[in-house]
Amino acid sequence: MKTKEQRQIQAQNMKKTIEFHKNRGFWECKSCKKQLQNPTVHQMRKTYCSNACMSKNYKVTLSGKNNPNYSNAGIRTCEICKKQFKNYIKTRRFCSMVCRNKHGLSPGMRHNAKKDANHNEIVNYLENGGAVVKDCSKMMHGMPDLLVWHMEAWHLVEIKNPNTSYGKKGLSPSQQKFADEWQGGPVYIVRTKEDCDLFLIGELKKLDHFGGYHLTTNCDEAK
Repeated sequence: MKTKEQRQIQAQNMKKTIEFHKNRGFWECKSCKKQLQNPTVHQMRKTYCSNACMSKNYKVTLSGKNNPNYSNAGIRTCEICKKQFKNYIKTRRFCSMVCRNKHGLSPGMRHNAKKDANHNEIVNYLENGGAVVKDCSKMMHGMPDLLVWHMEAWHLVEIKNPNTSYGKKGLSPSQQKFADEWQGGPVYIVRTKEDCDLFLIGELKKLDHFGGYHLTTNCDEAK
């Protein structure tokens, strides 16, 4: 809503426009220059004779940097397929997720990665139990959520939320691909604090897991 001061300025400008046309004796469209002799007050308030003229003029006066919503979307070249694409992000290097996934020089990172609702709770519980936890949830390509140092060994841990349909479905396609290609130890699935307790005391075989082989822990050797 316009303020009182803005309405006053608008009224003053309108009066100036009407006086200008009165002094000239005719009204003229700003776009097509069509003229009207002895225009009415209503006609003198208008700038264009039609919506078509208004649209045509806006395309010229509001194009490029003259547009208040202008953003410089540059033409970039994808590093993988060499296809040119238009994007507003100056640091954008790839035309699509497919090309970014093909890029193997550095691991992909998701800066806006969404974590499971129980993610932080699980991490805090493991750390309070003496484990050293590295959060890998922002990494792509199906990488498990956590890298955990416990009982003199590194373990990969995937957190699943048992209260969501996504968590109940199991592995995502990228996680399944990681499981099929992973040649190291198993990736353990942790859902609850009870699963954390099993992990912390070394009962790894009682946990759901995928990929790799079971690592023999100090607890297994003691048994």
